[in-house]
Amino acid sequence: MKETVKLVVLVPVGGLSSTNTLESITDTIESILHYTTLDRRVVIQDNSNPLHVGDKLVEQFPELTVVRAPNNFGAGGGLYKSLSLSLLHIQATYDFQVLLKMNTDAILTGYGLEDDAIEYFKEHPNAGEIGTHVKAGKEVEAARARLLYETGNLGWLMDRKRCAKLRYYLQFARGNGYQEGEHMLAGASFYSPKLMNKFVHGDFLLREEISRSKLQDNHLSALLCRAAGMELGDFQMAELPLGNAPQKAAHTLEDVVKLGGKVVHSTQMWENRSEQEVREFFKARRSESLAVSGSLKASVQSLN
Repeated sequence: MKETVKLVVLVPVGGLSSTNTLESITDTIESILHYTTLDRRVVIQDNSNPLHVGDKLVEQFPELTVVRAPNNFGAGGGLYKSLSLSLLHIQATYDFQVLLKMNTDAILTGYGLEDDAIEYFKEHPNAGEIGTHVKAGKEVEAARARLLYETGNLGWLMDRKRCAKLRYYLQFARGNGYQEGEHMLAGASFYSPKLMNKFVHGDFLLREEISRSKLQDNHLSALLCRAAGMELGDFQMAELPLGNAPQKAAHTLEDVVKLGGKVVHSTQMWENRSEQEVREFFKARRSESLAVSGSLKASVQSLN
């Protein structure tokens, strides 16, 4: 029997580096545990073999579940392959209301994001993935060019099975209104239970042909969402609470707080501040929140 939970958070974790330290990953996990409902499960997709970073995280946060890839399959289609392992695990294990996929260079910065996403999916029942929906610009053009290459004549000569499967998905996606190259920014996005069900029963996950694609995993997930007959939804600030922003964001960190932003991505590309400064800014806010909560609790106990 599946375990019923409100929220599942999926965080892919790769090898450690100067831009992906254990401290920064830990900070991201702390932000998730601070701001999300207690009715949650956090799944770490550990792609760090042979480092086993997931085990190090469980030492600090025992509530985490780790799904370990046998090898580091790399980026692009390789990340799609490893994420498929976690998505299949999540679908088989949990009966959830919403799934949040977050990268380690993103952090949560406010309460109630899962409730906002659940409400969005209720109001838009055919939305499968929601986040910062990118439909134009250089990244879309690059994704479109790569997709058309892999589904074109040269793509056929390079890898016939990959080409055939991508053409198959692309045919259905176009029929459902897909624009080549559109996608969600990779930092944070939500999947609906309906989309996950379609992914599993429609045989969209763990396709070896797709794992050889050079498209990024967020480009592939958008294509597959559309191919499954579902829509991509925009869930971006300021009207909506996803503070997922590209480099040289228009908002300052103080603006994010004032506007009620609940996610920051990327911590590595925000204004002219370093990643450490960004993380320290929001870590201080979490500490203030805990201090206020502790004071209120103490006041209530004194009244009793």
